[in-house]
Amino acid sequence: MNTPNKSHIPVFLASNDKFAPFVATTMASILANTQEYVDFYVLDSGISEKNRQKICDTRQYFDNFSVRFIPVDCDKEFGDLPRLKHISRDMYSRFLIPDILPDCEKAIYSDVDVAFVDDIKKLYNEDLGDKIIGAVPAYGKDLTDEDCFCSGLLLINCKKWNEQRLGTKVRQTAEELFLQHRLRLPDMDILNMMFYHHYAPLDRVYCLIPKYVTKYQDNCAVILHYSGGGLNKPWNNKQLHAAAEFWRYVPMTAFAADIETIYRQFQRRKKIKNFFHAFFNIHNREIAGQKFKVVGLLGREFKFRRK
Repeated sequence: MNTPNKSHIPVFLASNDKFAPFVATTMASILANTQEYVDFYVLDSGISEKNRQKICDTRQYFDNFSVRFIPVDCDKEFGDLPRLKHISRDMYSRFLIPDILPDCEKAIYSDVDVAFVDDIKKLYNEDLGDKIIGAVPAYGKDLTDEDCFCSGLLLINCKKWNEQRLGTKVRQTAEELFLQHRLRLPDMDILNMMFYHHYAPLDRVYCLIPKYVTKYQDNCAVILHYSGGGLNKPWNNKQLHAAAEFWRYVPMTAFAADIETIYRQFQRRKKIKNFFHAFFNIHNREIAGQKFKVVGLLGREFKFRRK
């Protein structure tokens, strides 16, 4: 339990060892765009001591912040919540934020596949009114849904969360969704069910997604969120729209060489995959209304009708 300094901006990030470099880039992007003092709380589900130190070494470049690592054993903390095959329980760690700063009226949670390109104070100053959380409505290629919001960026009134004992409701909601086979993206599904029609919608400048940028203005963005996997991550793909914003902050961390290595390794794997794909590949295709499994082998295609 902590009493936050009211003149500081509390920001929560979550990571295991694999994503530690992107904790540092997220921090650097925030600090490079704000004069305010920021208290970072890293929900740590397995960051090595070496990488913790490298995250702290961001102090070589900025001095307007503190950082505290909060060890989280998500299997222990959330062992009673469903675990999906493709997603670990680490995504539940954001539900611990109100316990860490129980009297805080505003705390920010952010995923680490982002780049802040404007002052975080703009987000922190958003008015939640009588709502417990603020979030950005979900959107995609053809989706605009004010009723559904993204869980990768949250503005949380921890005090109200605790007054309404929502920690218990998290578990009840997770179990209900799981039994109904509706738990696909657990943290997002749980929060959307808990706060359906009862959250403060934030402007999409706080979650501009580069892969959809052709439909949205990016010159007023505050946060770029590189959602998706593979080539949608700027550390894998320097040609991605707005990847340059992410790479602008990489030299402001102690992980510059590590992130460059991650990029080169991904590019190498992609070349190997493309090489083998040229000789052998399998895909589905619809021809004249019928579905086929198509096997490509040495430049020739063999079609097998699917039932």
